[in-house]
Amino acid sequence: MPVTKINGSTFPDNDPRLTSSAPQVGSANYSDAVVEFVRANAPNQFNGRPVGFFDRFINTVDIATAFPGGGGNAALLPLLNLEIWGVVTSAPLADPANGGFIYQRYQRGIMHYRDECQCTERILLAEWFKSVITGDRLPADLAAQMAGTPFIRQYSPGSPGFLARPGELPGTDMTNAFTPDLGGPGPVVGPPPPSGPTSTPAPTVTNDALPTVTIQIDDERIDPNGVVNVTVIGRDDKGVDRIEWREVRADTTNDNDEDRDFDPILRERHPFSCDSRVECANVWSVSPTVSGTHVLEARARDTADQESTPVRVELRIRAGAATATPTLTPGTNPALVAPPTATSTPETTAPNPGLVAPPTATATSPTAPVTP
Repeated sequence: MPVTKINGSTFPDNDPRLTSSAPQVGSANYSDAVVEFVRANAPNQFNGRPVGFFDRFINTVDIATAFPGGGGNAALLPLLNLEIWGVVTSAPLADPANGGFIYQRYQRGIMHYRDECQCTERILLAEWFKSVITGDRLPADLAAQMAGTPFIRQYSPGSPGFLARPGELPGTDMTNAFTPDLGGPGPVVGPPPPSGPTSTPAPTVTNDALPTVTIQIDDERIDPNGVVNVTVIGRDDKGVDRIEWREVRADTTNDNDEDRDFDPILRERHPFSCDSRVECANVWSVSPTVSGTHVLEARARDTADQESTPVRVELRIRAGAATATPTLTPGTNPALVAPPTATSTPETTAPNPGLVAPPTATATSPTAPVTP
């Protein structure tokens, strides 16, 4: 989504001079060189403020999350974080309407420093891309920049494939793509019993291990409508098909029932396609609103359609009324606030600048080498 203005906020554009100087994929020592490139161009101090851009980049995934069983290779962490953010593609930029907001663009996201908390977060670009597709809460400046693309107001419930202009997105089916899923998985119904005696098939023996998954949140306690980053990492020696997470009941014996204590954002399924990588990581930034203790569960599925053992983490949202999403105007508070519903749309950012695509980090054992 190559845009620079959203709801009154101004973001840096891709800088071709910067991206053209990045290490070439496949070049000698690429893995080390590309991390040093990010370090050299992602400052922790800018305009006298502790923006912490490189610290945010390098610490998104920590060693406890990447290797929950211990004994991990810390040398893999920079490449796991590169998998999430991509290469830096712009210099930092202070918002012209508020110097306390400073942004920096990466291939897969935009970092946002806020002086009021001296913290650095991720802009919720997937939420804004959802507003482009659905037309819901679509700011005029974003609509103007996305005009003429096949995504603008494409979502059309009731139309074939839920598409307003299917010819512009061939092979796409958005049926119920943005319909909240609150009911949980349905019961598993087995085949009917055989009508007569049958032979007992021999058990199938396989050496294909199940995939594994980890989940981490960057803050265990937040205020209603605060931002929490959820990191999920899946691994499988044959390749991960997808990872996902959602809120579940603490007692899973009756997860099919709707529960008024669920947060609608957390309760949605949040999937991410892994394209058969042996390690796959993604970060979702969400803003839940319902107070209480929420159990988040992550799963991974491999290319053989085997599912991992689910893992869980608890998120506590402090008591208090959720605040409405503000209407932002230049000169007041141009902080980018996402619409109040999460999306299953993958994080979408500026186009890949080509020669600076991040490598795929691979680790079939704690000390396995990394293949760029």
